[in-house]
Amino acid sequence: AGLLAMMLSVILEWGLIGFVPALMVSVGSLGAVSPNNQANFIEYFPNTGGSASAILGAFQFGSAGLASALSTQLPQSMLSIVSCMFVLGCIAFTTMLRTMHR
Repeated sequence: AGLLAMMLSVILEWGLIGFVPALMVSVGSLGAVSPNNQANFIEYFPNTGGSASAILGAFQFGSAGLASALSTQLPQSMLSIVSCMFVLGCIAFTTMLRTMHR
């Protein structure tokens, strides 16, 4: 919802009044979701939780660095940056839906 609101705020040119609250919702929700994701991942490694946590952290750090490096190739406009965030958010959401236990 936050990413969609950010996209709308940029397309409809709402300015900071529309963009900042949408950014706060989308980034703030990561604080609630991320620890649960890590706990669910580590659940599958009861004997090697420390190593699993280290590998997960390295993967997160590496993928964030890769996304950051690739985003420098985008045009320098707010729409391109928010579009990149939106696409990556949709990929993450689709991945989550595909890996859910049925």
